[in-house]
Amino acid sequence: MSIRTRLLLLLLPPLITLVILISIFFYFNWYNESILIILVSAGTTLLVVSISAFLVANTISKPMQKLKNSALVIAAGDYEENIAIQGPREIVDLANTLNTMRECLQENLSRFREISAARERMYGEYECSLLLQHHMLEKVVEGYHNPHLEVRTLKVTSSKPHGLFLLLKLLSNGNTEISLSEASEKGFLGMYQLLTESLPNSKSFWLNAAIIQNTSLQYTLQNMPNPLVWSIKEGRIKEDQNGTIALEPNDLIFLVNRGFTKHFEDPNHIKTWFSKVLRHFAAEGLDLLTTMLNHELAFLAKKQHIDLDIHILCFKVTTAL
Repeated sequence: MSIRTRLLLLLLPPLITLVILISIFFYFNWYNESILIILVSAGTTLLVVSISAFLVANTISKPMQKLKNSALVIAAGDYEENIAIQGPREIVDLANTLNTMRECLQENLSRFREISAARERMYGEYECSLLLQHHMLEKVVEGYHNPHLEVRTLKVTSSKPHGLFLLLKLLSNGNTEISLSEASEKGFLGMYQLLTESLPNSKSFWLNAAIIQNTSLQYTLQNMPNPLVWSIKEGRIKEDQNGTIALEPNDLIFLVNRGFTKHFEDPNHIKTWFSKVLRHFAAEGLDLLTTMLNHELAFLAKKQHIDLDIHILCFKVTTAL
């Protein structure tokens, strides 16, 4: 119900009552001038009050209607038009408050769009990083064919992938060359630098290894974890002899990145972690073994925050040449 309607309902009964009293006066007391003057004065006063009330109601209702229309415009998504209202101080204050709300909405919307664009850009870089990592690691393993050496990859991916670049080459003499390098920075930029910068250098992370006639593993490295070799025959991790580890048929070779070793305070804990699984499943085949290692990796990721990718490369020497 509008303000004018409410005022009409409020003032109409007194006006009707006054008209009735004046009519009664003229019917019974038309000769009493003092009472007539009082009634006419009261009626005039009431009429003036009614007209003033309607004028005040119009002064309030028109700006309120304009404010209503402006609020609907803001609700429709138009935040550009400034609300200019002439009227009582309270109405002007309300208009200024709506203008402040409009400016805040416009600013929040702009900030939300910027955040959405940044997230979309980050998501695009994340997807590119995952694709590039796949080509630098999993694709290399898929394209490597050696009847005497099986290869599997295990990984846990963080919010910002950490690049790992693998090269496998089967030489004509039966040796296998392995080159593994890790990016020094997270994300797509680190992977791009890993592909374009010349290695090795003083700041790089790399490991170069060779499997010689499937009888020994020889390696050199910089800032990378040492490889591990599990002896199926002896049921233990073999000792490292100055960068050379003897190999026998069915032995398992494990290469890990820095993201994996970060979750172990002591290098001996890494050997314990592998031994816990290898002791029971090393002889059951590479597929079952990698499945169990994947379960252990998932458990490790639940216990600790993963801020670097975890990669494990599993090699199995099938037969000697």
